[in-house]
Amino acid sequence: MKAKVCNLNFPCEKYKKIPMRQVKHRELKHIFGLFQKLLPDHPNKDNTFIYVLQKAKMPVEFDMLFVCNHFEHDHKSEIPAILTIMEELSELSRNGDCHLTLLNGNGENVIFEIYEISLRMAKSLWKTGGKYE
Repeated sequence: MKAKVCNLNFPCEKYKKIPMRQVKHRELKHIFGLFQKLLPDHPNKDNTFIYVLQKAKMPVEFDMLFVCNHFEHDHKSEIPAILTIMEELSELSRNGDCHLTLLNGNGENVIFEIYEISLRMAKSLWKTGGKYE
């Protein structure tokens, strides 16, 4: 199976798409607030999503995507703010691994990919609303 996000394919066993509006995870809510403050044109709780990707069954591994579908920050002066968000998101990874997978100014999309989130965080997000695939 693959999660198709902004015309990119992310291989996984299964995944869940969660609108930011439904996310209850304290650290993610904090990062989203910072995201809106540093890059205010135009992320909101309805156009920003968390994708939880189950990568393998045994051992169970999860990655996460932080996706905004209305993002107009691709100028060089905005790169430090983007790096700040990446640094915050990297704290959610067991090994500090966060990538800027897509920054599309024309399509107004951004995808941050966070590798190997904790099983505890993945289970917490999996219980949240959203859509299973």
